[in-house]
Amino acid sequence: MCPLWTFALAAETGGRSAPPGSDPFIWILPIALIFVFYFLILRPQKKREQKRREMLAAIKKGDQVRTIGGIFGEVVSAKEEFVILLVDKERGTTLKVDRNAISTIVGGEAIE
Repeated sequence: MCPLWTFALAAETGGRSAPPGSDPFIWILPIALIFVFYFLILRPQKKREQKRREMLAAIKKGDQVRTIGGIFGEVVSAKEEFVILLVDKERGTTLKVDRNAISTIVGGEAIE
Protein backbone atom coordinates (compact mmCIF):
# COMPACT_ATOMS: atom_id res chain seq x y z
CA MET A 1 0.00 0.00 0.00
CA CYS A 2 1.44 3.39 -1.04
CA PRO A 3 1.36 6.40 1.23
CA LEU A 4 -0.94 9.25 0.31
CA TRP A 5 1.88 11.67 -0.60
CA THR A 6 3.04 9.38 -3.42
CA PHE A 7 -0.35 9.75 -5.10
CA ALA A 8 -0.15 13.54 -4.79
CA LEU A 9 3.39 13.49 -6.21
CA ALA A 10 2.26 11.31 -9.09
CA ALA A 11 -0.64 13.66 -9.82
CA GLU A 12 1.68 16.72 -9.85
CA THR A 13 4.26 15.12 -12.15
CA GLY A 14 1.73 13.83 -14.64
CA GLY A 15 1.73 10.20 -13.58
CA ARG A 16 5.48 9.66 -13.34
CA SER A 17 6.91 9.66 -9.86
CA ALA A 18 10.35 10.98 -8.98
CA PRO A 19 12.23 9.32 -6.17
CA PRO A 20 12.32 11.41 -3.00
CA GLY A 21 15.51 13.41 -2.55
CA SER A 22 16.50 13.27 -6.19
CA ASP A 23 16.65 17.06 -6.60
CA PRO A 24 20.03 18.23 -5.23
CA PHE A 25 18.93 21.88 -5.29
CA ILE A 26 16.54 21.19 -2.43
CA TRP A 27 19.45 20.00 -0.26
CA ILE A 28 22.01 22.59 -1.38
CA LEU A 29 19.77 25.64 -0.90
CA PRO A 30 19.52 25.49 2.94
CA ILE A 31 23.26 24.92 3.29
CA ALA A 32 24.01 27.82 0.96
CA LEU A 33 21.65 30.07 2.91
CA ILE A 34 23.42 29.19 6.16
CA PHE A 35 26.81 30.13 4.66
CA VAL A 36 25.45 33.40 3.25
CA PHE A 37 23.87 34.26 6.62
CA TYR A 38 27.16 33.54 8.40
CA PHE A 39 29.44 35.50 6.05
CA LEU A 40 27.14 38.51 5.58
CA ILE A 41 25.76 38.93 9.10
CA LEU A 42 27.40 36.96 11.89
CA ARG A 43 31.08 37.18 10.95
CA PRO A 44 31.23 41.00 10.48
CA GLN A 45 29.26 41.47 13.70
CA LYS A 46 31.74 39.33 15.64
CA LYS A 47 34.67 41.32 14.19
CA ARG A 48 33.08 44.65 15.21
CA GLU A 49 32.39 43.34 18.72
CA GLN A 50 35.98 42.09 19.06
CA LYS A 51 37.37 45.51 18.01
CA ARG A 52 35.08 47.23 20.51
CA ARG A 53 36.22 44.92 23.33
CA GLU A 54 39.87 45.65 22.46
CA MET A 55 39.19 49.41 22.40
CA LEU A 56 37.47 49.32 25.80
CA ALA A 57 40.28 47.25 27.30
CA ALA A 58 42.89 49.74 26.00
CA ILE A 59 41.37 52.79 27.72
CA LYS A 60 43.92 54.38 30.03
CA LYS A 61 44.45 57.56 32.02
CA GLY A 62 44.84 60.62 29.78
CA ASP A 63 42.77 59.31 26.84
CA GLN A 64 40.25 61.66 25.28
CA VAL A 65 36.95 59.76 24.88
CA ARG A 66 33.36 60.26 23.79
CA THR A 67 30.49 58.47 25.52
CA ILE A 68 27.46 57.01 23.77
CA GLY A 69 25.53 60.00 25.12
CA GLY A 70 27.85 62.43 23.30
CA ILE A 71 29.82 63.64 26.32
CA PHE A 72 33.51 64.33 25.68
CA GLY A 73 36.04 63.98 28.48
CA GLU A 74 39.51 63.00 29.52
CA VAL A 75 40.00 59.77 31.44
CA VAL A 76 41.23 60.56 34.95
CA SER A 77 40.90 57.06 36.35
CA ALA A 78 40.12 53.73 34.70
CA LYS A 79 38.84 50.83 36.80
CA GLU A 80 37.60 47.41 35.72
CA GLU A 81 33.91 48.34 35.33
CA PHE A 82 33.89 52.15 35.16
CA VAL A 83 35.99 55.19 34.26
CA ILE A 84 36.07 58.68 35.70
CA LEU A 85 36.03 61.44 33.09
CA LEU A 86 37.14 65.04 33.51
CA VAL A 87 34.60 66.98 31.43
CA ASP A 88 35.41 70.57 32.48
CA LYS A 89 38.99 71.44 33.50
CA GLU A 90 38.16 74.95 34.72
CA ARG A 91 35.56 73.77 37.21
CA GLY A 92 37.06 70.33 37.83
CA THR A 93 33.82 68.57 36.86
CA THR A 94 34.14 64.79 36.69
CA LEU A 95 31.71 62.05 35.74
CA LYS A 96 31.76 58.39 36.68
CA VAL A 97 30.57 56.34 33.70
CA ASP A 98 30.33 52.65 32.94
CA ARG A 99 33.20 51.44 30.75
CA ASN A 100 30.66 50.10 28.24
CA ALA A 101 29.27 53.63 27.84
CA ILE A 102 32.46 54.72 26.06
CA SER A 103 31.77 55.04 22.34
CA THR A 104 35.17 55.99 20.92
CA ILE A 105 38.63 57.13 21.86
CA VAL A 106 39.05 60.55 20.27
CA GLY A 107 42.27 62.08 18.93
CA GLY A 108 44.60 64.31 20.94
CA GLU A 109 42.39 67.40 21.22
CA ALA A 110 42.41 68.91 24.70
CA ILE A 111 39.10 69.26 26.48
CA GLU A 112 38.50 72.92 27.41
